[in-house]
Amino acid sequence: MIDAGVGGSVGENYCAWMRIRRHLSSPVSTLHVEHTPLYSHRGLHLLSDDEDRMARIFVWLGATEVREQMPMWPDPHRLPLSGWHPGRDRDLGEAPGLLEIAKAAGISHGRYYATKIPFIATTDLMVRFGIPPDDRLILCQCKPRKLAEAPKNGRTRERLILETLYAKAIGAYAVVIHEDYLPSIFHENLIWLEPLRSEILSARTSQQIFDYAHAFMRRCDSDPIEACVEHAASSTGMDLITGHASFRMAAWAGLIDADLLQPIQMTRLLQRDGGRLRAQITREVLCPA
Repeated sequence: MIDAGVGGSVGENYCAWMRIRRHLSSPVSTLHVEHTPLYSHRGLHLLSDDEDRMARIFVWLGATEVREQMPMWPDPHRLPLSGWHPGRDRDLGEAPGLLEIAKAAGISHGRYYATKIPFIATTDLMVRFGIPPDDRLILCQCKPRKLAEAPKNGRTRERLILETLYAKAIGAYAVVIHEDYLPSIFHENLIWLEPLRSEILSARTSQQIFDYAHAFMRRCDSDPIEACVEHAASSTGMDLITGHASFRMAAWAGLIDADLLQPIQMTRLLQRDGGRLRAQITREVLCPA
């Protein structure tokens, strides 16, 4: 698997260590191979609903890369920030292997059953924010609260400790997210609003989406959402289908100030939150405690 490049490379060329195949199933979670606006061709292999939700939230917050099922290699290896900035790569050095980290912490690393091969531990999501050389990493584990917090489940606790220590060793920040993070209406809104990559790339080459959002926001406190969409589309030379797609993309990007903790009802006034939710989530998942 290592020789084939699994768990290596970056960006569009990354290949997850644990990939969803026909023989891979789970009695306790839902598996996803999901589109993300970050990539044109690569889908994310996500092993639970919580991983799916968090990957989408990270992209919504502005992630520049998501690597799912990212190996924390047992032996010394190149730092996960490598591969984006050749000049920086020469000075990055190596990341310590998880075997060394586990030994220093007094935690058993583990081996594959009936072999002497060290187990390849993975982090659910490794997320990069920013542009090199000013980028940084977040390591996110998505674990059910009862599993992560149960006193009798010592091995899960040890794995979380090892990931935190690994994150510290590579200069990253580790966060654990549970299944009750944010209400379902938020996740439903984000699924509905998330644009295609082609829509994002098209919007980047034009001022039109900004003009659309400006025209929409001028009317949103007095007119229903549907009327604002029609007005903004007409003002910017769009047909109505494109106008609706632009509403979703602008709301997803924060150009239109929508409260994503409330249902978005097209026949009613837009409910706004002033960007408070995005700021709250940023503090909770991107900023060290």
